[in-house]
Amino acid sequence: MPSVGAREDHRRAGSIGWGQAGICGGGGGMMRKYPIPSGPDDWGKLPEEQDKLVQQLRESLEARNAFDEEKHDYGMLLRFLRARDYDISRATRMMLDHLQWRQENRVDQILDEFNFTEREEFLSTYPQGYHKTDKQGHPVYIQHLGNINLTRIREVTTEERMLKYHIQEYERCLKHIFPVCSKVWNRQIDSTFAVMDVKGIGFYHMTKEVRNVLAMIMKVDSDNYPETLYHTCLINAPATFRAVWAVIKPMLNKRTQDKIEVCPKDYMPCLKKWIDEENIPEYLGGKSKGTLIDDVGPWHSEEPVREVEMERPGGQGAAEGDISARSARHDDWTPMRQSSTLSNATVFEDAIDREIDDLGVDDSIPAVGHGMDPPTMSEATVSTSGTPRRSTALAARIHDLESRLPTQVARLRSRMGREDRERLQYFSSAPRGSLLGRVEVLEEGMELLLAAQERSWGSRQARRSSCACCSIM
Repeated sequence: MPSVGAREDHRRAGSIGWGQAGICGGGGGMMRKYPIPSGPDDWGKLPEEQDKLVQQLRESLEARNAFDEEKHDYGMLLRFLRARDYDISRATRMMLDHLQWRQENRVDQILDEFNFTEREEFLSTYPQGYHKTDKQGHPVYIQHLGNINLTRIREVTTEERMLKYHIQEYERCLKHIFPVCSKVWNRQIDSTFAVMDVKGIGFYHMTKEVRNVLAMIMKVDSDNYPETLYHTCLINAPATFRAVWAVIKPMLNKRTQDKIEVCPKDYMPCLKKWIDEENIPEYLGGKSKGTLIDDVGPWHSEEPVREVEMERPGGQGAAEGDISARSARHDDWTPMRQSSTLSNATVFEDAIDREIDDLGVDDSIPAVGHGMDPPTMSEATVSTSGTPRRSTALAARIHDLESRLPTQVARLRSRMGREDRERLQYFSSAPRGSLLGRVEVLEEGMELLLAAQERSWGSRQARRSSCACCSIM
């Protein structure tokens, strides 16, 4: 997270060489939410030219009934334009192909529908993940390519599920991480800073199978998530890496090649040009204690997450703690971070606490929902007068928890003793009647689930402590 002074500098961006947020293409055009650099971009286009071309691409898509105002924002259209050198015809074709790909692969539903339960095992075979931000606010994505074990990956998951997870992470970045980083820095953040650790990479790593997998992933990225890379630092490059790099480099487009920096053996000065030492993991020589599994970053901070969710369609529910943060969609396969930062599940619990208070229910009853997905915006019903119908919202949430309980039981069953499993069978259908009675039933079930979750986390921590491969994450 930037310091207060750094954030203030960016909030005054318009006076220090950045343009202003506003409407592009005149009245009725697309909205730029944040300031952009006032000078020409890497393609030589000034802000007013960018605005005009974005509007033209929008009109081209509208003419084909392919534009969705809620899904296709200014930044997305600009990225596709830049990927095709601002050629409207080519950018339109690329967008149409992308939209067809999204429909065929149900990408719009992937954050809600896909559950990568093998995430931690997969990350032990291919360590990667987001970790805080660079000095300009770009989320940092770290990969340890030298630790890829394709044989082990195939024991843990399938190529199809691995690719789905890769796409899911991109969607989480676009829909949650980028918006939160933009909010924190008050500037458009739509690209990542990559740190690639290539320690130990040699010819034996770059088998035909590995090359095919990387090529498949890179094609998905270049076709559907263009211009999302800000800069890459390659660290721990062995002498043989230059030969390997000659194999990988042709897979990348020219602009991507130009963004890649091979750091010297002492890579810390190279990284510190771009990333504050406090944001570099300890195992790489920095001062951040977080791991890649922890997914540490401002996208888990309560205030900016709340502000971003408030700005989404139907975002009024977020004011009552109903934060349906896109990153929280994977809470049931990501261990909850134990830090001072409130998670979205915690915010959800606080919201239910307030609603129970309003109903006159004994406030000694612990909040339910810990470790569960928060409800969607539509579940926070609001009366036509603007006054929240809290009893209706609470009933909907309790019903949601009741419907989710069997899934959570199945996920954690292996961490429960026989007695606990026998107790849980009684919670498969909660009693009808008062909300309080249903909450009490859920409370006991949740206590058993949380105990099982604690045992699961303890086991994971023990594995991380004893496994050198896991410790680098």
